[in-house]
Amino acid sequence: MSKRRYLTGKEVQAMMQAVCYGATGARDYCLILLAYRHGMRISELLDLHYQDLDLNEGRINIRRLKNGFSTVHPLRFDEREAVERWTQERANWKGADRT
Repeated sequence: MSKRRYLTGKEVQAMMQAVCYGATGARDYCLILLAYRHGMRISELLDLHYQDLDLNEGRINIRRLKNGFSTVHPLRFDEREAVERWTQERANWKGADRT
């Protein structure tokens, strides 16, 4: 019997609900949502820059590190909302303008 190497949708939902109560809840929720929906590896998630997000057009540019191809994905409404919440919260972080 092989071991399962992925999270179920239910497990991801539980993680997203749990992080909402932390100091960085909006950020963590957003990152988990994007990673899950777009099949991002942790290295791709960490390489994500705000410039990779186009909220007006509803797109995200993901630099795929394994095969070297960048891909553009549509953002769903709830993903856009999560990014906007994170952006508003992030504006209050010390040093956020330098990252």
